Amino acid sequence: MLVQFKLTTFVDTGARLHLHVGVRLWEKALKRSRTGAFDLKTGRRALYLARRDTWLDEKLQVPVFVPVMIGHSWSQDPAGWQGTTEWADSLMASVLSELSLSPLPAVGEVLADLPRARERGVAGFVAALVRRPQENRGRGVRPGVSAEDRAQLFRSISAELPFLVPAEPTPRHSLGNASGRNQLGRWQDLTAEKRRDAVVQSLGGPPNVRVFHQTDEMKQAVTAALHHEFGGAVTVEAVPLGALGRPLDLDGRLSREAVWAAVKRRADEVARVVQGGAHGAIVELRWNRQGGSTSPDDPKGAIRLGLAKAGLVSQFLQPPDDTEVVNAENHRVTGAVRDLMRQLGIMLDWPRPGLQGETLQETSLVALATIRRHSNRRGRRQYAKTYIPVLVWMSTADTRLLVHYPGATEWTQYREAATRLAVADETDWRQNQAALHHWLQNRLLRDVLPQGRTLLMVDGYRTRDWWPWLANKYVTLDELKFGGKDRMCDPVPDPLWANLRIVRILPGDSGETAQWFGPGREKAGTSQGLFQLSARTFLSAQVLPSSTKNFLKPGHSKLDKPGQQGWLPRLMEVAVLLNGPDEDPAQWAAVAHHLRLMASHHREALMLPLPLHLAAALEEYVMPVPDEELEE
Repeated sequence: MLVQFKLTTFVDTGARLHLHVGVRLWEKALKRSRTGAFDLKTGRRALYLARRDTWLDEKLQVPVFVPVMIGHSWSQDPAGWQGTTEWADSLMASVLSELSLSPLPAVGEVLADLPRARERGVAGFVAALVRRPQENRGRGVRPGVSAEDRAQLFRSISAELPFLVPAEPTPRHSLGNASGRNQLGRWQDLTAEKRRDAVVQSLGGPPNVRVFHQTDEMKQAVTAALHHEFGGAVTVEAVPLGALGRPLDLDGRLSREAVWAAVKRRADEVARVVQGGAHGAIVELRWNRQGGSTSPDDPKGAIRLGLAKAGLVSQFLQPPDDTEVVNAENHRVTGAVRDLMRQLGIMLDWPRPGLQGETLQETSLVALATIRRHSNRRGRRQYAKTYIPVLVWMSTADTRLLVHYPGATEWTQYREAATRLAVADETDWRQNQAALHHWLQNRLLRDVLPQGRTLLMVDGYRTRDWWPWLANKYVTLDELKFGGKDRMCDPVPDPLWANLRIVRILPGDSGETAQWFGPGREKAGTSQGLFQLSARTFLSAQVLPSSTKNFLKPGHSKLDKPGQQGWLPRLMEVAVLLNGPDEDPAQWAAVAHHLRLMASHHREALMLPLPLHLAAALEEYVMPVPDEELEE
């Protein structure tokens, strides 16, 4: 087990040292390429180092490992290109060497005999190369630990290190208890007539959907499911995917530049062949996966980008295996159809959260997220990433679902925004903070706040980079500020700012929220609800999804069942930064908490409140190739 301590700060309470627990596997040996370079698979890996020392009683210390990145560097000589494996994080390597009062061993010496480095050490250091279990390719160990494992480690470390004060259990807030009443109805619970009405109300008429298929079974199943889920309010056109689904043409080149260039070529080809004329598409495509991640030549991202250029949002499905029964009720098929509904902007009902029996009325629910996109701009890593903020606007008073972003001339429907973002200019808006603050103030003052009370939910993970007021270091509670770190200023004077409430959301996948467990009488477990950490900081936990029913039980131990995957609902941190006079901040945290359940197209709780979930999902169209699929 890997145990890490992370120092976490909050907007209105003291810092905490959080315990994070994971599973890592020792690497026994590395293969070498023909040039003699070590095969690191992912290009950069973490080598765990610890000084091998003894105490005064000559007993060996328990090693405390420090991860240091290693990687390849290349040089050319008369014999050709030669690869060398060396420390990639020179600063961390230098700091560790100085603290240890000893130079670090050569990376090659460690990698050449990993068992010896781990058991006996090299040049005074114990060293281990590790990999995540999901990269393990079926060796019998799955990722994750249980709640009981975390509880036992928490108690053991607290007992051994008395200078660490164990945190008391965080109390649950009663406003988070109405989850059952805040779940929207599901599509399968509606009659065909009501489903048809919801589609027409959202889009203004029946959409046209194309099914790009690779098998007859999936074509028939998806076509039937579309007609059923849309209540008949859909026109379906089935088209063979054909050569558009072939692997990307990389010719063995795996650099960022080569992969991104191949993506753009395929996207242009798809856009020429499709030529618009539809609202959305479901694409049957066999994905090429290698070692737990998608292969660089997988064409999925390119096809999505090409369809977006032709004006279509898209959802993907893998072909069925030999044992799968494929029909309109197949869970993969219905899931794909309902996710396409989300991308089309179709909602069964509009979220109107209820708090202690009272429904939230006449309130705009606005999300602000900063999403990444690939760019043609050359940067330190060849083709760089740029960033663009997006606003998603919903309301408890009507059925609007609108999107705006810098450079857009108007608010647009969700589907149209997704396809426009795919072909928008590649300005890195994060580098022009003044323009972003001007854009945000204008949209709020001119469009949103005149409609009345507004809850702005901000994904603080990336947005605080250009709006530093969101960061714990700079925030002034109930005093809204714009501008940069060195010159924050009040907003443009206007009485409409009194309509604004702001909550900052930190999602569980950002690495900043704590791992947790629910203390029980005998065994630790999990819990759900809204928990109040301080006057303005709340933690949102939802139920375990049904997909985890065969996972490691919360009260069991990973040591007893290493082959079962451990899973814990991630906490979502909600900080109420801007509150109204004499209002309870907990009500706005509770609204964000309940909005995680208010998506008619999802059976389970979302990681983010619904408007933020919709905003973050737009990244699918501007970041078609995940970072981990590209080599440096």
